[in-house]
Parts: sequence; C-alpha cells; structure tokens
Amino acid sequence: MSAALRLRSHWTACWKDADRIARDCKSDLVLGIMTVRSCYGALFLMLVLVGFSNQAVALKAKQVAAGTEHACALYDNGSVFCWGNERSTGQASSTKTAKRIPNLNNAVTIDSGQAGSCAVDTAGDVWCWGADLQGTVEREMSGSGSGAIWVSKPVKVKGLPPVKLVSVGYFHICALSKSSDVYCWGYNPAGELGDGTSQHSHKPKKVKSLSDIVSIGTGINNSCAANKAGNVYCWGTDNQANPSKPFVFSSKKPVRIRGVKRAKKADNGRNNFCTMQHDNKVICWGSFGYFTSKQRRSGVIKADIIPDITDMDVGLFLFCVIKRENGSVVCDGQEASIIIKNQGVRELSNAVQISIGLAFGCAILQAGEVVCWRDQGAPISEVFVEFAKAGKVPGLPE
Repeated sequence: MSAALRLRSHWTACWKDADRIARDCKSDLVLGIMTVRSCYGALFLMLVLVGFSNQAVALKAKQVAAGTEHACALYDNGSVFCWGNERSTGQASSTKTAKRIPNLNNAVTIDSGQAGSCAVDTAGDVWCWGADLQGTVEREMSGSGSGAIWVSKPVKVKGLPPVKLVSVGYFHICALSKSSDVYCWGYNPAGELGDGTSQHSHKPKKVKSLSDIVSIGTGINNSCAANKAGNVYCWGTDNQANPSKPFVFSSKKPVRIRGVKRAKKADNGRNNFCTMQHDNKVICWGSFGYFTSKQRRSGVIKADIIPDITDMDVGLFLFCVIKRENGSVVCDGQEASIIIKNQGVRELSNAVQISIGLAFGCAILQAGEVVCWRDQGAPISEVFVEFAKAGKVPGLPE
C-alpha cells in the first residue's frame, strides 16, 4: 500500500471515531453530563491526537534476494515483493514491476535461487513459491509425473523443525534451524544434500557432522556452511563441469575447507565461492575468470578486492562487496568473455546489503530503498535496469 493510501485509510478511521464521539457528545448534552464547550473541546483534542498517531509511516526494505532471473524484497511489515521471470515469481508474465506475494505477511528472512524463492516466517516455518521443489521431487520419485510444479502462492515446506535461515540453490534448498542444524532437500546429483548419497529427496534431510552453524549458502550442485568457530564446510562439488577434478572439494558429505578461518558468512554461486571474515576481508576460490589456472588449482586464495567491507554476495559468475567508507559497491568476476575486476556500480552509495543474481545485482540503501543494476551482456535486460547503473524498481513501496 502506498503512503498516500495508508494516510487516507488512517484519516478515514479517524473521522469514523470523530462521528462516534459527536454522537456521544449529543447524548451527554441532552442528559446534562457535559457542556457544549467541554464536549467539542474533547472532540477537537481527539482529532489532533488520532491524526498525529496515525500518520503514514513509509515501509523500509529489510532484505533483498536475487535469483537467477528474478529478485524479491522483504519489508519491515513482513510483506514480500518480487519481480523478474514469471515462473520464478509466480506471476502471470515476466515483469520489471514488483508485485506483492499473496498470503505472506509475517516473513522475517527470504532467499531466491534458480526457479523460485522462499521465506521464513515468525513461527519458523518455511514457505516457497515459483517452483514447488518439494512437490516436484516428490511427484517424480513417486512416478506420478515429471517436470516442475509452479505455484503463484507460497507453499509450506513439510518436515522441518523451526527455522531461522533459508538458502535457495539451483535445484536444491537448505535451511538453518533455530538449533543451528542444517537441513537440505531437492535434487542431489553431486551430493549437494550432504547425506552421503546422490539420491534426490523431497524430505528435508539433516546434514550430519555439522553443529553450531551460523551461515549457509547454496549454489549449483554445492552447499556450504560456516560455524560459530569460523570454520567453513562444503559438500557437493565446486567444479560442476568436471567433479572429478575439483578446485578444492568434491564430496557427498561436508568437508572442512582448509585455509579458511574466522569466517562469519559463506556464500557460493556456480563454481565460485567466497567467505566474509571477521576482519571484514574476503577469501575466495573456484573458477573466477580473472584467476589464473595455477591459482585455481592452488585452492583457496584471497580475493584482490577492497579489504574493509560491510557485506558481500556471490552470484553465478560474479561476486560483489559493499565498501565501508561510503557504501559503494564493486564487483569482480567474469561475464561471458569479459573479465570484471573492481568494477564499481554507478550512482550507488550508502548501500547496506546486496544480493547478486545471474547477471544483475540489487542493493538496499540506508534509507530502506531498493535499487538494482544489470551487468554487461545480461540476457534479461528487459527485466532490469541499464548496465552497471543502479536504479529504483517500479512497484515497490515508497
């Protein structure tokens, strides 16, 4: 609802109260309980107080989540808006105008991936829309059908304990429970569910040998988690094209990533992996385009990027960070044959959170606004704004 509509609704309620008090005043005057002056003085005071208490308060974005070809924003009243690819957002058609997700009013965190998005509500339940991954896998495993099930309204994920975080990958999803355990479900060709097998599962499976987890990330055929001690564990493969020749890991069970310590956030894309350290530096590994073949084979290396950051996110081919000094955003990686190194996003400052998709990114500004930009060669340019320049998303609350 726009600020103007909220203000109008507040004043409509105010005048209804005023009419009620006027009727009460008339009754009290007839009975001699109140004088004319005291009665209408009370009425005037009520109008002033109610009017000020019901002034419209603009909604502010709490989180933005970029999927492959769509994005969503979570607002401080628990509502969620999405835009982009029609199937991933559950809309009738692809749109660059954000639409509110129905039947979702108390979300506390969100994430977006290849074919859809999920939200965690205040009760710790997980709700997903776009592709109903749980329903799709269950149908295929039962032999009753094939192909993705698309939903326009959030569907509750069954079989989970209370959850505090969710991460949506390409064709699998992981959730972090309130007891700091990790559960994953979906497709499992490379062991990205972490159960030691390559069998798909529509039921969330607890990833064994992990505890005290504080951050999770999912990509294509891989998952990662950081624990309270700052250690990072990953499973699946970090080389989708050739799992037998991984950069660092290829395992159907969690393995500790050597060389990464004191991490507070782990994130991953296609074959690209980064962690944000407690000293606000970034460590990355994988197939980033500007890494030499020798660097890729050597495993974990520090990324050549601004060291003092406040947030970072990894997309399919890029990762971006927010510089602490002014809230500007710079990105590294590769788009097609173009090597991107320390590329700044034009007309973007005061960013507090970012999320990177296939060939675009979005950020929340200090004022609670959401802006997005697309990268050079983006295949979804009709959905997002111009290259490397941040712009507002139409349809979002103001």
